[in-house]
Amino acid sequence: MDFVIGYLSFVICHLSFVICHLSFVICHLSFVICHLSFVICHWLFVICHLSFVIGYLSFVREHPILAELLSSHLPPATCHLTPNTYHLTHECQS
Repeated sequence: MDFVIGYLSFVICHLSFVICHLSFVICHLSFVICHLSFVICHWLFVICHLSFVIGYLSFVREHPILAELLSSHLPPATCHLTPNTYHLTHECQS
């Protein structure tokens, strides 16, 4: 009888260890997936932000009124970077 109780205790202990180990593996995989999702989301946010900034700057440089307001803040060396029909500064016109 003692052998049966000892054997059942060993089986229960072993099953508990297996379940605990599987729980740890699942928890670790969940953390890895969560971390990868965060990294991907972060880089998508960076790409989105850069795209917005580039699009906004392009819009500002092409808009006639905003381009004229911006011309006082831009150095004349940037004139060749704006291939539009608006003259930003007097240096660009010459």
